[in-house]
Amino acid sequence: MTLNSRLIRFIDRNIGLLSCGAVYLCSPYLWRRREAAGYLAENPPKKILLIKFPGIGNLVMMLPAIKAIRERFPSATLTLLTLKRNANLVCANPYLDNVFYLDVDDAFRFTLTIARTIARLARERFDVVCDFEQFAKASTFFVSLSGAPVRVGFDTEGQNRGFIYSEKVPYNNNQHMVETFADIARALGIDAVETGPQPLALSEKDLWALDDLLRRHRIREGDYLVGIHPGSGENFPERRWPLEHFARLADALIEHYNVTVFISGSLDERPLADQMLEMMRHKAINICGTYTLRELAAIMTRCNLFFSNDTAPVHIGSAMGTRIVGFYGPNTPLLYGPRGEGHAVFYNPLSCSPCITNYNQKASSCRYPVCIRSISVEEVLEVVSGLYFAGSSPGAYTAKEKREDAAHARQECPLCRSTRTRTLYRLPRAKYPGFFGPIIACSSCRLVFRQLHITQEDELATFYDDSYFKDGYLREYDAHYEERLDREELALYRSAVRHIAPFRTRGRILDVGCATGVLLDIAKKAGWPQAYGIDISPYAAQYAHRQFGVEMHVGTVHDSPFEKGGFDAVTLWDTIEHLEDPFADARAINRLLRKGGAFVIMTQNHRSLLPRAAHFLYLISFGVITWPLYALYDNCHTFFFSVTTLRLLLAKAGFEVQCIEKRGGNVDKREERHYPVNRLVKAGVKVLNIFDRLSGNGYRLLLYAKKVRDLE
Repeated sequence: MTLNSRLIRFIDRNIGLLSCGAVYLCSPYLWRRREAAGYLAENPPKKILLIKFPGIGNLVMMLPAIKAIRERFPSATLTLLTLKRNANLVCANPYLDNVFYLDVDDAFRFTLTIARTIARLARERFDVVCDFEQFAKASTFFVSLSGAPVRVGFDTEGQNRGFIYSEKVPYNNNQHMVETFADIARALGIDAVETGPQPLALSEKDLWALDDLLRRHRIREGDYLVGIHPGSGENFPERRWPLEHFARLADALIEHYNVTVFISGSLDERPLADQMLEMMRHKAINICGTYTLRELAAIMTRCNLFFSNDTAPVHIGSAMGTRIVGFYGPNTPLLYGPRGEGHAVFYNPLSCSPCITNYNQKASSCRYPVCIRSISVEEVLEVVSGLYFAGSSPGAYTAKEKREDAAHARQECPLCRSTRTRTLYRLPRAKYPGFFGPIIACSSCRLVFRQLHITQEDELATFYDDSYFKDGYLREYDAHYEERLDREELALYRSAVRHIAPFRTRGRILDVGCATGVLLDIAKKAGWPQAYGIDISPYAAQYAHRQFGVEMHVGTVHDSPFEKGGFDAVTLWDTIEHLEDPFADARAINRLLRKGGAFVIMTQNHRSLLPRAAHFLYLISFGVITWPLYALYDNCHTFFFSVTTLRLLLAKAGFEVQCIEKRGGNVDKREERHYPVNRLVKAGVKVLNIFDRLSGNGYRLLLYAKKVRDLE
C-alpha cells in the first residue's frame, strides 16, 4: 500500500497527536519546563536530535540553523530524523553525524522504520531534541519518546502541539522560514545565527553530472543557460503556474535571446515536461528524473537563470547562488521566497491568499487558483527582460516601475520592508492637512498605513494643539469622566488596569500618549502609586498634571528622561495608530520596561467588518461611495493594524503576546459629520458589531504583551 500525502496528513492529524498525548500522560519527566539556553550553559549536550520530515526546500532553509547548532556545540553528536526520500540531500551534510530515516513510500516499510526509530531513540538517549516541524503532530510523538530533558519546537497556533516541549518557540508566520528555523537555534542560546544563503556540499560525482550535461548537449562556456521547473511535487499541484505559460515563456526567451533551456523535475514529473515540450515551437532539454537533487544543485551553479514554481528548486538554486524567478499564489514569498540578491518573484495576492499555510497543514480546497494563473507571460517577460537581459528587452522594466510608482505611490512597508505595496484609497478632502496622503497596503504582511505629507516631528505636534482636545475630547475625558464617559468604555479602562495588576512590583506605570490622563487616574485609584504620562501636547500634559496629579513629560518616548527598565507596565491607549514610527516607539518602550513587564495596546482592528464593509461599498459603487472611508481614515491616524501585524511588530520589538480582547466599534461623535444618515449608520454599525462578536472579531483590539527580551 502506497502512502500518499493526503493519507499521511490524515494519519498525522488523527493519530499523531493522540499517540503523543498518551506518551505525555504516562511520562512525568515530560511535564517539566526549563529554559533551554540556561540549562545547556550548565549542562553541555553530548547528543542532539534534529527532526524534519517532509519538505526538501525546508531542509535547505534549515541549513543556517543546523550550521549554527554545530558551531555552538562542536563536540556534540548531531543526528537528523527525516524521510527516506530526502536521503540524497542530507547524506552529505557536513554538519550532521548521523541520519535516521522514515520510509513513507510503503505501509510495511513505514511501520518497520517507525519501530526501528523508536528502538534507536531508546538506545541513543538524546540530551536535546529540536523539532523543526511547523505543524506535523507525528514529530511530537518521537520528541516525547526521546526522553531528552531539553525539547525545543514550534508552538504553532491552532495545532495543539506545544505542550510536549520543555521550551516552546512561538511560530512567526510573518517572517521568512529561514528566520523561523533560526528561532529554534536561538532558543538554545545561540544569538548570532547567520541566515544568509548556505550552499549545499557537493561531491566530485555531483560535479560530474554538470560536466555530463554540458558535454551531452554541447553547451558551450558562453551559452546562456536557463532552467525551468514546471512541477511542484505531489502536494497541492494547483500552486503551479500554467504549463502553457511556461512553454510560451521558454519560446520567447529562445527567440529573443538565443538561450539554451532545460526542464527539470522528478521522474514522476517527466510526463509534465513532455507535455510542455509538445506545446513549444523550439527545442529544450528534458532532464526530469535524470539527476539527483545534489546533482541538480551542481547544474544550477552553471545556470544563468532559473524559473520555478514554489517548490524545492527555488531554495536549492538560491542556496547555490543562482538567480531565481519564482511564481507564487497559494503560498507567499514572504515565507518561502528565494533568499539573497538578484531574484524576482511574481505574486498577485487575493483576499484569500495565501490559502496553504502552516495553520491548515498546507491543505486547500481551491481548485481554480486565480492568484497564480493571473500572472501573464507578458508581465514576466517585461520584468525579466529589464532585470537580466538589459539593452534588448521587449518592454523596459525600469520604465514600468516608474509608472507604477507614479500611479500607486509605491514605497517600502515600514513593518516587513517589502516594496510590494499598493494604494487602497486616496482621500483628497482631508479634514487634517498633512494627513491627506494615500492609504497604502502592503501585499506581503498586510499592514495598512498612510503616506504622510509631514516631514518633521514639530510639524506633527501642531495637529495635537489645544483645539484637538477642546473640540469634543474634553466633553467626556475630563475630570468628571466617571459621570460622562460611556459605561462600556469606562469598564474597559478598569478591566485593563485589573489585568496588569499581577505585573505590579514597584508600582510604576507609564501611559504613552496619555492625553488628559484618564487611564492614569484609574490606575492610581487601583493601587498604582507612581503614574507617569507622556504626551506630545503641552495642553494635554498640563491638564493631566493639574487635574489628576500625574507626572508628565511633554514630548515623545524617545526623548523622555525615564531610566531603563524602570516601569512595570507601559500602555498605548488609542495611541499607536497616531505615531509616526510605531516600530521605533515599541523598541523605545522595550528599553523603559523591566523584563517581564506588561505592555498594553488599544487600537482599531483593520481586519474587522467595519473596514471591510466600507471597502465593499467602495468597490461595488466603483469609487462613488466614499463617506464610510472618510469616517474610518480621515483622522490623525497614520497606521491601521490587525492582530497579525501587531503580533509581528511586537515580536520584532522583544515582546510576546499574552492575551487579545476584541470589542465592538461605535460612531465617534467627532466623526458624525461624515455620515449622511446618522441613525441608519449607527444601526448598521451595531449589526456589524453583532456579526463581529459571533465570529470572534471586533473593531477594537485590546492586546496584552509581556517583555521577553532586551534589545541591543
